Amino acid sequence: MCTIADMKANPDDLLVLLAVSRSAKFTTAAQVLGLNHTTVSRRIAALEKALGGRVLARAGGGWELTELGTEAVRALNRWRQR
Repeated sequence: MCTIADMKANPDDLLVLLAVSRSAKFTTAAQVLGLNHTTVSRRIAALEKALGGRVLARAGGGWELTELGTEAVRALNRWRQR
């Protein structure tokens, strides 16, 4: 079972990923989080570097989680439920 600690990822970056996964758009996630869309983009890039792979892939109407992104969101949700 993968945990946040195993990922060596910044929890704030994981929250950004969660917001993007819910809205499928960087701009909408940025508005929800009170950030600039370029900050969202930088946070996703930092997360991908920390995890060693892509967490988002382009989809028809925006972005969707990759397998790694899905695993990261699941780990975040388990961590948040503790």
